[in-house]
Amino acid sequence: MIFIGSPAENLTLLEIPGTHEFVFQRVNSGSRKGDMEVINVHPAAGESQSFLASPSSQSVSEDYAVVGLKPGLDPGHSMLILAGTTTVGTQAAAEYVCREDSLAELLLRLGVSKAGDLKPFEALLRVKVTQGVPVKTDLVALRNGNR
Repeated sequence: MIFIGSPAENLTLLEIPGTHEFVFQRVNSGSRKGDMEVINVHPAAGESQSFLASPSSQSVSEDYAVVGLKPGLDPGHSMLILAGTTTVGTQAAAEYVCREDSLAELLLRLGVSKAGDLKPFEALLRVKVTQGVPVKTDLVALRNGNR
């Protein structure tokens, strides 16, 4: 099963086990209050703890997205979560897993030779946006496993 959109937009994701390493939440104070951010629950050395897209008061020039392959509710199946802090980020996550070059990069970083050997993972993507279109997507952080 494939879920497209963050838990803020795709409310079904609030009812099922979702991502655990990179989670979405709204900023609850300060000038960015109400904006969606991605929290890096267990940041590795040199990684940030939170990731925010461009302020909602401006046109989007940068966004963040999560790609997560998780065990499904039925143990014989998996679910894929493609979610950005904005719609543009979600679009970039979907494009990322559909493009041969970025999928090859992801498989290489996961140490997998073919997509059929994939185990659960979560990936954090940084998305550069120009005139409302995702133009560059970089893999920022990756976590293996199904915690």
